[in-house]
Amino acid sequence: MNTADLAQRAADGDFSPEVAAWLVRGIRAHLQGEPLEQALGLCHASRLMARNHYLVVAAEIIDAGRGLGAWRLACELSNLIKRRKSRGSSGDAAVDQSLQAAEATGAWPLSSERRLYDVLTNAR
Repeated sequence: MNTADLAQRAADGDFSPEVAAWLVRGIRAHLQGEPLEQALGLCHASRLMARNHYLVVAAEIIDAGRGLGAWRLACELSNLIKRRKSRGSSGDAAVDQSLQAAEATGAWPLSSERRLYDVLTNAR
């Protein structure tokens, strides 16, 4: 589980052992002088990695075992992101869930085919 997920779970009031352990480690590191964002693993790089993970998950849902190439997936994912932005939904609940998680990371959103293609090809 990545730190963006853990942070979201904590914000939702989930203090399961996994979330509590993450918080304790982060707070201890912060008290020893590490910046809080870094101590909790919420630095920019972590956000980018989490965002990219959720974009890849969305692409895997879109692919659904069809074996589409990275460019085709990037184009389809781009269209669904744009549809979600304009209509509030991509038309696929599972894709919407992954895209919402990608947005929740706080990393800059992507919607261009080229940038999505780069994410998908670097993930393989």
